Amino acid sequence: MTIGETVNRKFTQIWETMQKQKLRFQIIAVFAFLVLAFNTYALNLSIESQQDIFKPYSANDGTKLPHASTIAQTTAGVIVAAWWAGAGERQGGTDIWMSRYINGKWTIPHRVFDGEEVGNNYTCENVMLFQPKNGPLMLFTLVGPAAYKKPGDNTTYYCNLRSYLKKSYDDGQTWSTPVALGKAPSLVGGNLIGPTKNSPVQLADGTILIPSSNEYGLLESREWHRFTFHFEKSTDGGNTWSLGYVCPIPANTEMLPIQPGFLRLGGGNLRVLGRNQGNVRNGTPTSTSSNNGQTWSGITLMTLLKHHKTAICPLTLSDGTHICIVNRYPNNTERGTLDLMTSTNGTDWSFGININPESDGYEGHYPQAVQTSDGKLHVVYTYNIKNEGTTGRIRHAIIKLE
Repeated sequence: MTIGETVNRKFTQIWETMQKQKLRFQIIAVFAFLVLAFNTYALNLSIESQQDIFKPYSANDGTKLPHASTIAQTTAGVIVAAWWAGAGERQGGTDIWMSRYINGKWTIPHRVFDGEEVGNNYTCENVMLFQPKNGPLMLFTLVGPAAYKKPGDNTTYYCNLRSYLKKSYDDGQTWSTPVALGKAPSLVGGNLIGPTKNSPVQLADGTILIPSSNEYGLLESREWHRFTFHFEKSTDGGNTWSLGYVCPIPANTEMLPIQPGFLRLGGGNLRVLGRNQGNVRNGTPTSTSSNNGQTWSGITLMTLLKHHKTAICPLTLSDGTHICIVNRYPNNTERGTLDLMTSTNGTDWSFGININPESDGYEGHYPQAVQTSDGKLHVVYTYNIKNEGTTGRIRHAIIKLE
């Protein structure tokens, strides 16, 4: 072999080695890009429409001090919303009202749960609609005696509330008589509380799992330092209910966790995100389960998602993307504007879309969302003029996801 041939052969070997190394670098670069793209993936979101569910300040009692709305789609495809309204929070005469979304318009609100169905001068509070895969539409609400004052004492005293359930077999037009979810002697207050803010989920085996918290069993004692999450369940389609797992009270005294909501992570893994009633807005209370909610981790703070001391709405969409609607901290006032945040893993969050601009002079808070069969996101929330409490209206937004 000549010197020229030897040199050429060596050069060829070096060149081929360089090409192989280059290919490796290209593969690594592509892989890194895909990982980055996946973790920073964001939905293309746009507001399709917004409207009030009812004309505010009308003669209809369902428009007085409305708050804590919920929304669901029935198996027949009908969208329904409910909320409490009347004399005010924990006052006698505050009942549950409903409207149905028909041909792009909401029907006139009608009362679907009167506290008097359970007891004299009983009040209704946070309501939750849930449509299981099979079976009737469910309406959960908290019910109990109204707040009161003792003679000669100006202090307002509260009574513990417990959960009652009604069912509808005709898409929310008529409802069964209310039934209490049941007793729970080991739970503070002694009764099942039901969903305190966010929707149940139905597992693959049919089990309905309720995200709950114990604040409604502490109204009489006012031992707020005992706030924690717990879970309730039914394995027979909602006919009977029992207490599942109770999370230990967090050692972190800055965290007062209430009102959890589910994210479905796949493979039997669940995460809940909740509202922090503590005075420090440094994160969102969270807990995880790796066995379909049989047991849960201790409650910790997710510092990558901060919100004001207000209700939040976590939800996993049909494509596995997670959303959480919050009054984000420190971006706005406590109940000013609602931001929809998105995540691919339930841990890292990015801004998706603002639902209501604070510049319009109204506050938006207490959101609840459902993804309907057409893939769109329907959100309801309290929408009121600033500094007027919850006087105002229930707002409905339709969000397109692309």
